[in-house]
Amino acid sequence: MKLQIAIDSRERSLIDCINSKLALCTNANVAGKIDINTEQLELGDVHIRIMDIEGNVIRTLVYERKTLLDIISSIYLERD
Repeated sequence: MKLQIAIDSRERSLIDCINSKLALCTNANVAGKIDINTEQLELGDVHIRIMDIEGNVIRTLVYERKTLLDIISSIYLERD
């Protein structure tokens, strides 16, 4: 199994944070099974794609980061 992590290209601070954490990973077995790339995502800030050994996507997890103020605003404006 392999993980592909797609980060929205507009999320510069998140991209920098993840790249710096991955650089600290000394376990080649783990690092070799994680691909990180940037894309302009239509939905969410991060997509984690779980792939089988043939490269087929088994499942995609979509994450949306929100600050407390974003959440309050979303609730107040009744948007997702």
